[in-house]
Amino acid sequence: MTTRSTWGRAATGWCLALTLGAGVGLTGCFNEDICWKCTSLAEGGVSHIEQAWFDQLFVATDRLTRTFDTIRADFDADALALARTFGVLDPDEVAVVHADFIRELKLVVDADIDAHVEGALAVLYTPPRCKADIPAAVDAQRTCEASHECDAPDLDVSVACLGICEGSCEGECAGERACELESSGDACDGLCAGSCALAGAAACAGTCRGACSGVCTQRDQDGACAGACAGACSGVCESSTPAACEGGCYGACLVDAGSPSCAGASRCRGACDGLCAGVCRGPLRVPSEEVGVRCEQEAVERCRGASSMFGALGLRCDPPALDLQYVFKDSIDASARAAFAVRLGELERRGAAIVQASARLRALVEGELEGEPLYATPPYVKLRATLDELRARSLAEYPEIAKLRLRCIYPALDEGSAVLLGYALELGVLRAAQDEFAGILGLE
Repeated sequence: MTTRSTWGRAATGWCLALTLGAGVGLTGCFNEDICWKCTSLAEGGVSHIEQAWFDQLFVATDRLTRTFDTIRADFDADALALARTFGVLDPDEVAVVHADFIRELKLVVDADIDAHVEGALAVLYTPPRCKADIPAAVDAQRTCEASHECDAPDLDVSVACLGICEGSCEGECAGERACELESSGDACDGLCAGSCALAGAAACAGTCRGACSGVCTQRDQDGACAGACAGACSGVCESSTPAACEGGCYGACLVDAGSPSCAGASRCRGACDGLCAGVCRGPLRVPSEEVGVRCEQEAVERCRGASSMFGALGLRCDPPALDLQYVFKDSIDASARAAFAVRLGELERRGAAIVQASARLRALVEGELEGEPLYATPPYVKLRATLDELRARSLAEYPEIAKLRLRCIYPALDEGSAVLLGYALELGVLRAAQDEFAGILGLE
């Protein structure tokens, strides 16, 4: 099991204790600046100079590395549990999880499926959807503004979303399939997000409920198809991924911004040039001076940077929709079918958790999701660059910081950079193992 001590957190800690007797009396310290003791991440400290815009960088570093630790530990636990389920490991056996280990697991899983399933697995899959942490972004900005004695507005759930806004947009919503219209069986000239009552036999990429002209992976008690259909579906097609619908759409109809029907849209799923109330998938900015904050411009920029950083680093991903469907070979008896179903159920459950965490890690480290750019600069890369940029400045560029606290700045920045750099190699190993695992589910 990977622990925090084996990652970048093992970077050498530091602590500078001032020994100037002039500031210390018999009853304690009478000058807080003289007696100020530098803290370190290694000791659990994140407040270095009590300037929010600066100290927030180390809160962010601490949160990000804890996120990495959690993702790694969960991946190891799920991969080892599946290895025991499929007989790669004995019940009490442990192993180091890396790409080669996952490839070995894949060979065993593939052989198990080939021995029991007629044809191939039908994998019904909708990728995780990730969103910025708006409350964390708002809190970071307000904390920063307060430290600069800014006249900040009350907390607001609306933000300027620089990515994809899903919710109400106070400005213009733009993009393909960006307008969301409620639909209760209406014709949809865009993509249907929900269920489609098919006007005739058609291909269905989700669950077919009705008649299937080919092999159906599951049937209901009346013998009708209720699973993936390898032929044409007649009835209702349920899909968690928006798709074209020749018939009646139940759920939401997504149409292009600018189309005549978009005028009645109640929600946006695209770029919003105003404030977005809902979910922001990508970078965001919390309103500041445009809603009446009285601040120096430098403070505004610093606080915006902190806000954007915390919104990105607090990224959350919804679980994917993952359904593994199959048809048994006629030769498989009831006992073997039951045991196989348990193994596949475990693969489906733990596989969904691994894919969800993989999406989050890819977004944080590589700035993309399902091959699409989410951030121009990945949050992990941006945080490292910010620490390096501040380290290159001279002490004269920090006039607002008490002189005797200046000695904490460079050691803090050095430690933060070293901690993040220490994760780089292991993150590469973890990402390679996660990519191999996607192959077990046929999601390469």
